[in-house]
Amino acid sequence: MAPGRSNGELLSAPDGYLLLDEAQRLLLAQLARLRGTWTLQDAQAAAGIEAQTVPETLDALIAKSLVMVDRLGTEPRYWLIEIVRQYALEPRTPPAPDRLTRRERDVLALVAQGYSNREIGAQLVISEGTARVHVEHILAKLDLHSRTQAAVWALQRGAGCMTTVTAEELDAAVRRRCRRGGEADDR
Repeated sequence: MAPGRSNGELLSAPDGYLLLDEAQRLLLAQLARLRGTWTLQDAQAAAGIEAQTVPETLDALIAKSLVMVDRLGTEPRYWLIEIVRQYALEPRTPPAPDRLTRRERDVLALVAQGYSNREIGAQLVISEGTARVHVEHILAKLDLHSRTQAAVWALQRGAGCMTTVTAEELDAAVRRRCRRGGEADDR
């Protein structure tokens, strides 16, 4: 496969980036500085002192379709699709939970539990439209693109950004989402 072409289902750069742990983000940023195709040894040299963890981190990035690989030659060659390279090189400040109002944190906690706008409205005694506006503000403030990304963001950060969600509440959210037929994310 030629560099620049994806193999199957490719996550968008922002979606895939949100699913990375800190080591994966760091390696992706370092790899983004490499041009063309490169080898595992090139990746390890770019990673510096974290070189021993590069193979498994690189495999995780490949699994998330953020790094492409050609295994046809004697040695695998890797590359980044240009949009992934550009996204990884963009300077960004991590979104801070304190940028959200208390009400937005309440809404975010319910989004993380799988609640729809209607259910959020009923729970917080606000209209469905007001709940939708809160969700839109949350997505904009956190530079996210979907309710799923917001839920992942919230769950990765825990109680510091929202009300604590228990395992039972998460199970209930999944059951609720399944009963609704896995309806598409609504803002």
